[in-house]
Amino acid sequence: MASTRGEHAEKVVAVNDGAVWIQAFIDYHCPTATRVIDFAHAQGYVATIGKALYGAESDHFQQWYAKMSKQLGTKAPQQTLNALRFLWTQNQTHPAADEMEAAIRYLERRQTMIDYPHFRKNGIPIGYGMVESGHKVVMQRRMKQAGMRWADESLNPMLALRMAICNKRWSASWPAIQAHYLTTKHENRLSSMAETPQVQLVTEKDVANLERLAEKIQRRTQKRHPWQDHRWIFPHRAPPLHKN
Repeated sequence: MASTRGEHAEKVVAVNDGAVWIQAFIDYHCPTATRVIDFAHAQGYVATIGKALYGAESDHFQQWYAKMSKQLGTKAPQQTLNALRFLWTQNQTHPAADEMEAAIRYLERRQTMIDYPHFRKNGIPIGYGMVESGHKVVMQRRMKQAGMRWADESLNPMLALRMAICNKRWSASWPAIQAHYLTTKHENRLSSMAETPQVQLVTEKDVANLERLAEKIQRRTQKRHPWQDHRWIFPHRAPPLHKN
């Protein structure tokens, strides 16, 4: 998400699930982006600990989870991490201790990405629900209608047009798209001409063959068919009988 559209955005925010490959993607495209783990995703790791200790369906878990979620969203991340780590130290012999520690380590390694009070204070989004909704109402509504199949070379161009419409930037985007299309078309034409063998001169024999072909076509077009002069209507019908 960018606070201002275009390549000169003042701030870029990447809300994601914290996966390593996504961080590499951000490193490549925009290393200065502010990285945020989707709040619901972080809640899932918190829930892993609570479910292991209290049971997913217990009232104790529901109360604990509500408290920890509120703390995660309003307090510094270290406070939540300390509380989770303390629970783990008290339950190191628990059958799910390894799973609990893995969840805690996941959040600890991404501490700067779960500082939700800081993000909210600075107007930074903490969820990618709007992106998922965008997939449904923007992309899928246009690209996944009944019977649709898309070639790889057609999908991205259509998505670009769809984005321009939905973002109300058609008037600004279309001239650039049109210019790019015309330039590409011209370049492809020049490339095709360069690869085409030189045209051979037309010989007298070629001219004669073309003239014979033209005469043959002309005769065919002049030939009258039965349906053109109504001869096809009851050709063997006997004359009508007259009453005395």
